[in-house]
Amino acid sequence: MSDQSSARSRARASTRFEIRMADGEGALIRTLGLIQRRGFTVGALEMRTRGRQLRVKLELAPSERCPDVLARQIMRLHDVDTVERLKDRAAPRPRPQFGRALAGLFTTRPRAAVDGAEA
Repeated sequence: MSDQSSARSRARASTRFEIRMADGEGALIRTLGLIQRRGFTVGALEMRTRGRQLRVKLELAPSERCPDVLARQIMRLHDVDTVERLKDRAAPRPRPQFGRALAGLFTTRPRAAVDGAEA
């Protein structure tokens, strides 16, 4: 696989981040606004509050844009403490058909060949 095609396949994977930030007024809105202005789309978002800190896990829709640049831009926001890129999830792959795979492992022979007798 060429470098260009592997870069394209990586760009199609969804990107996940965990962001820890102070629970300041408008902190989440500023973060989401930055993500949108940079051309990314939030596919899923999970947020938890612990004391005065927010922990936001978000998954970005597949994009051709570089998520590492976005992470650095998020990190520059006033209330953000850390930005951690979680393991990317590739686009869903079709599930293998186990029945067909198992059928290929076992061959069936006519009973006559097994018993030596004709049916």
